[in-house]
Amino acid sequence: MLAVPLLITTIILLAVTDFVTIFVTVCVPMWKTFRALESDCQITQKLWLTFWVAYGVLEFLETNFAIIFYFIPFWRMLRFYLFKEMIFGGGKEFVLNLITQFYAKHRERFLMELANLEEVFKPLRDEAISLIDKFLTLTYYKWKSQQPGQ
Repeated sequence: MLAVPLLITTIILLAVTDFVTIFVTVCVPMWKTFRALESDCQITQKLWLTFWVAYGVLEFLETNFAIIFYFIPFWRMLRFYLFKEMIFGGGKEFVLNLITQFYAKHRERFLMELANLEEVFKPLRDEAISLIDKFLTLTYYKWKSQQPGQ
């Protein structure tokens, strides 16, 4: 009998925790980013751009290495704290320096790999465009032939 209320309470707490985490890590930064873009301060704009880069990197890591993050104790709370510091504390400057130094150190390799990706995916992109064009053309002619009075 005690298990059902405990389960319901746990589900509600997880839902509230997820809502607060999303609000703090996405909605507040989005609002602050729009405010920064409306201002003329390039430093603030650069800090918020850096925030989104860090956010994207962490989301990429969490998505692709979820099993690792699953075993980190209190990861959700740690993640929330990291983003809280980046948003409300001085963490933006730290992350900006970290990302800038990393990019400066690996800039040439990054650009080289990006060029390699373009070469690898160009034939696939061209083939995809060709297939989409063929599909849409066939669909259009099939649709046109089914129209009454044609």
